[in-house]
Amino acid sequence: MIVCEVCRKSIDPSQKKVKCSGPCGKAFHLLCADLNKTYGRALAAKVGLYWFCTECRTILDQRNKSSNQSVTLTDLFKMLETVNKKLSENNSGEPSTNCVTDTVSALELLPEEIWLKVFQSLNGCQLRQIRMTCRSWNQIVGSSPSVMKKLVLRVSNGIVLDQDCEEAELLLACNSRYSHIVLNQIRIIQVDTWWPLIAENLESLSISKSQITINTLLTMLEPLRNLKSLTFTCGPFVNARNCPTRLNFELPSLETLILEEVDQSELLDVFKQLCPRLKVLKIPTGSCTETHPQKVAKLVDAVKGTLQEVDFPMSTRLWQMLNAIDGIRLQGISLSKCNEQSAMKESHLINLSQKYSTIKSLSLSSSETTLEAIGKNLTDLERIRITLRGRTDSVSTAFLHQMLNLSHLEINRGERYYSNAIDFINCRNNSLKVLHLGDLNISKSFSNAFPYVSHLNLYDCRCPTWSYIFDSAMKSLQHITLKSIRVENEAECLAEHFNNLKFLSITSCEISKSTLIALFSLCPNLSELKLHCVDKVDDDIVLKICKKLSKLKSLSITDCYNTTSRSRESIEKLQSQIGFYHFCNNAIRPKREEYFSNYYDSDSEYSD
Repeated sequence: MIVCEVCRKSIDPSQKKVKCSGPCGKAFHLLCADLNKTYGRALAAKVGLYWFCTECRTILDQRNKSSNQSVTLTDLFKMLETVNKKLSENNSGEPSTNCVTDTVSALELLPEEIWLKVFQSLNGCQLRQIRMTCRSWNQIVGSSPSVMKKLVLRVSNGIVLDQDCEEAELLLACNSRYSHIVLNQIRIIQVDTWWPLIAENLESLSISKSQITINTLLTMLEPLRNLKSLTFTCGPFVNARNCPTRLNFELPSLETLILEEVDQSELLDVFKQLCPRLKVLKIPTGSCTETHPQKVAKLVDAVKGTLQEVDFPMSTRLWQMLNAIDGIRLQGISLSKCNEQSAMKESHLINLSQKYSTIKSLSLSSSETTLEAIGKNLTDLERIRITLRGRTDSVSTAFLHQMLNLSHLEINRGERYYSNAIDFINCRNNSLKVLHLGDLNISKSFSNAFPYVSHLNLYDCRCPTWSYIFDSAMKSLQHITLKSIRVENEAECLAEHFNNLKFLSITSCEISKSTLIALFSLCPNLSELKLHCVDKVDDDIVLKICKKLSKLKSLSITDCYNTTSRSRESIEKLQSQIGFYHFCNNAIRPKREEYFSNYYDSDSEYSD
């Protein structure tokens, strides 16, 4: 046996160790950091997770910021500036030369209560970095249920999860108790000996594309007294034969149930008994809603007292059965595609809007004429997502006239091979905050119709000029996402600042270099910028970005092939300013991405 250099505990020498990423290079054991093999692979891949010894903690001072949080890790050190100055003064009153040691000492002087309050303001990406900084911080995070709720544990794909596997041993050895767990593409065999300890504090569970029997599934669900959200993908991975007809337990806290690819109706009988207080039920895919609509209706009937939101296919038989159930008070309805032979007719959609006239959220595929009738019935609607059906030269927005409370509007074209023009003439809505348009021709500016939009998302759209999108009349605009946008006339008049714009993402757009330069000059307060596959982005554009956008906290430039290593050098000079920057050009270094900052996407395989 050997002694770990970090926690001084005895360690089996046959188990792997990793090294500090800083200059000291000291080795430590994964279990001393309360980590699993996933962290080890992440660390070895050099994708941003770090364990720092005392000598290396100063690296954290310059490189661990975040683009979307007011508190950064650098801010933590600044908060200790006064304390550090006092500690750095020796008896003669002269500043100490050992700044690293003094800074660490200042950090260690703060009580856990102070650190906990600071950690509660950080996001999941930052908390993962915090846990990798030192064992004491890791213990503070792990001992706080409110902080642990921000972290998601993802078990590695392809493993066999049973009572003897290494992953189960690591989970049991972990002092932290997770609130969110994702199990994807694994084989689950036996969990009765260790799962109850893991399930004690669990609030959300996702099991997708994983092979499991119904008995094992019920064994996992039984101890989940605090579970609020369950996502379960059935399909060919689940054997629902021999389902018990009666269950002796419930999930009293479950509010959201998402069932994907439900082809075995026996599963619906099981969940009908498990969810007494269900609020959200989603079964968007699977043949069960068409082959056994009566069982879906029985499930809805069993939870109708609490049910608020549903996501079902547009099946005529199913919705006829649901309309016959009294006492349902839905606030949101989402209608997904189904077999055309069993799909709802336009008249059925109108009847549906009449029955549930008080709903706040609606997602459906419909023709323009049906939308006009629905607009008259759903005057209290706050969010609507529309997929246009049918061939028309232009789309009227008359159905929006009476939806005065509408805050989110999304319109997409159903048939990609046919073009629809849309305008918002004679339409006015002061409540709309989010506008999303996809696969449409924008014939008129929408600033007069929706003057207070803050989020604008356009995908595969055409418009006359860029001035239709970057309209100075839209004073509240903060967030713009553009993908595959084409303009008829490159001539534009962009000559006024967009002071409120914080986020800009441009992907695969035909935009001139002069327009790009104008944009970056007129958006001085941008904090996040993403450019992907934009041909006109070159070294001059990157240099302009670095000089003009002084408030930038996150910068991503990927697959812009007119950039060279000069662009990367310009970005590297902003290291002290930008918390995250990502530059990738395969023409410079083929088949390799360059990460220059400690940042993680929450959906990363290496998520905690």
